[in-house]
Amino acid sequence: MTLTKVLSLTVLMGLPLAGVANGQMAIPEGREEQPIVRQARERPAAPEESVSFGIFAEPMELSTLIDFVGDSLGINIVVKGSPEGEVVFNAPIEVPKSRLIDLLDAMLDQYGFTVTYEPATQFYVVQPTSEVKPVFGDQLATTKIIATPNIKPSLLVPALQSTLGGPSTGTAGGGNAGTNNAIQAVDELGVLIINATSRDIRRIEGMVEALITIDKDQQYIRFELDHLAAPIALNRVVGLAGGSTSTGTSLNIQQGGRNNQGGNQGSVVSLAGGSLTNLGERITIDPQGNALIFKGTQNEIDRVRQLLEVIDVPNTLEPKNYFAGSSATQIADIAKRRGLGEVIQIEDETNQFSGFGNFNQQNNQFNTSSDEGQGGPVMVVDPTRGNIIYYGTPEQQAQLSALLDELKTEDERIVIREYQLNHTDALTITDLLTGIITGETQTGSSALLDGAAGRTSTRFVNQFGFPVDGESGAFDPDKITVIADEFSNQVVIKAPIKQQEDLERLIGRLDMQRAQVYIEALIVSVTDNEDFTLAFESQITAGQYSYGTNFGLSSRDNFLDPKSVSTSLGGLTQAVIMSDYVPIIVNATQTNSDVRILSQPQLLVNDNEESSIVSIEEQPYTEVSQGTGGGQNVVGFAGTVEAGTTLTVTPSIS
Repeated sequence: MTLTKVLSLTVLMGLPLAGVANGQMAIPEGREEQPIVRQARERPAAPEESVSFGIFAEPMELSTLIDFVGDSLGINIVVKGSPEGEVVFNAPIEVPKSRLIDLLDAMLDQYGFTVTYEPATQFYVVQPTSEVKPVFGDQLATTKIIATPNIKPSLLVPALQSTLGGPSTGTAGGGNAGTNNAIQAVDELGVLIINATSRDIRRIEGMVEALITIDKDQQYIRFELDHLAAPIALNRVVGLAGGSTSTGTSLNIQQGGRNNQGGNQGSVVSLAGGSLTNLGERITIDPQGNALIFKGTQNEIDRVRQLLEVIDVPNTLEPKNYFAGSSATQIADIAKRRGLGEVIQIEDETNQFSGFGNFNQQNNQFNTSSDEGQGGPVMVVDPTRGNIIYYGTPEQQAQLSALLDELKTEDERIVIREYQLNHTDALTITDLLTGIITGETQTGSSALLDGAAGRTSTRFVNQFGFPVDGESGAFDPDKITVIADEFSNQVVIKAPIKQQEDLERLIGRLDMQRAQVYIEALIVSVTDNEDFTLAFESQITAGQYSYGTNFGLSSRDNFLDPKSVSTSLGGLTQAVIMSDYVPIIVNATQTNSDVRILSQPQLLVNDNEESSIVSIEEQPYTEVSQGTGGGQNVVGFAGTVEAGTTLTVTPSIS
């Protein structure tokens, strides 16, 4: 085959001509002609010498092309191996000499060969791509370090491998490339170490530069949130943008390879998370406030701002608490089926039988919703307290309230009420109510129990309830608490509303006015006593002589004075009174006594109930210690002695 080498050197010569065209405007008289200053034009650079390839009737062998490039550039090219292949030029092409090596490298790359340069020998080497060794330099280097500022290099490796058609293990340049063609990332330094052909290195450099340019165009911006929490806003923004709230998106790369039997197949890149946007990976939550921080281009910032304006609005759902009782979960499910919203159930972690509870919930048709990001009206169910907190519009609140009114769930609300007792003490009623509620056997000595007074009796209450004489069914001991208030003589009961009425009627039947007995007694001292007293006193006074007796019937200051008859004598008193003496005084008294009333106690006591009246008087007494050796006797307080009357009765009239 004969090649025609065409070298064209074009030299542009000549200068632009300047002149005055016909019809040029005349210069007015009296005005000097101004010289025209023209700037010199830059002379265009001489065009680069090029080589032209014409249309050949037959394909050109690779070895011939190698020799032609070496002769045209005047360089030494060493061929390692046997590059077999042909090149066909279907149209004329003109290639600058500086691009001949690139043209040769492109043709060799199609057949698994490449051109490298050895700086030490200044030889060009044509060799298989699988045998390329690391060579540093500015010309046809096979090893190069590429900086990736602000970008983590290891994140770029899978994408670069996929673009170059290399295996996902980190090598580039074809399926037969060795480890010397690997793309390695050094995250600590922020660089990529490329071991590949010069052609692949130029491709990688172009992609890295494009990525760095895109990263420079991005900026950080902070979005303040007023009505939504930052994590919720993040999930909603990503969801509205067509992404997934999951952060576990992974990259899956399938490599076809250059030498695969399936032909020229490209790489397939798929996202396992199913997300169409990467906003979620570039939006972070500000831990120092309720805000989102986003990194992106201006168009992306405007889009995120538009989404936040849509979702960050005041919540129009009003929360309201409803009491639903033990059927709170079932009622919430009914409301859900009627379109009132989703259900979130609060689990009771303190329940020791939580394992059985979870099993029942799994088999129960009333399951709770697990879609946390769905939003909208929602019912928060607390089965332990029997409450439903509903977030909904006023119209939806009215529907749920009507449903609860129809089911009369308010009857199960537990309230505390006090019941004043008029005829029975609080402790007695409390004991009776406790026995009725718990269904246990009650033993006591209260007068309200069956049996005679003072005797211990036992009452057995039906453990399945108290359904007699119009009373409702069984009481739940787990929901009813009875406490006695002795100071106010009342009973405090904590129970559901529907059972408070039953307990009130029961207390009314127990707190009845009981039969009472009024007792009036006389305590007397009976004695048989008949006393007769006859006393005489006489007095004689004759000169210096005086005579008299004294039995308490009279009194005088001295022996010679006349006597004065006592006026306090009982019975009959007679006396002969003379001017200077009283000759005789006579007093006669007779007393007959047989009964003396000591006490008259009165007592009002309940039937069959023991009661006592105790009247005790304490009298002190003294103690005398006789002195010895001529000492005086010592009198001191010795104590008190009790004496009185005690009356104990137990009436029985029924």
